[in-house]
Amino acid sequence: VSQDEFTEMKFEIPATIGRLVAMKGSVALDGISLTVNEVRDTKNKTIFTTMIIPHTLHTTNLSTVKPGDDLHIEVDIIAKYIHRIMQHRAAQRDR
Repeated sequence: VSQDEFTEMKFEIPATIGRLVAMKGSVALDGISLTVNEVRDTKNKTIFTTMIIPHTLHTTNLSTVKPGDDLHIEVDIIAKYIHRIMQHRAAQRDR
């Protein structure tokens, strides 16, 4: 979806990674840091959208990405930390 000031892009990732994606959090796709606009979870996948400003679209490879293309994804580091803390707390309770 293209609009005057931005391009909305949707990405689909496995739910195992998607649980670490949060609205207004960040992801990096092929090294390009982006803010997550929306997140929708299904049983096996997560669909998230980002709003790409024209400068980012024209100076990165995002303008050539097509549906089905594989991209490297890195999730928000804070989400990783929170996930790790929650795992540790659960392990402590199970002792």
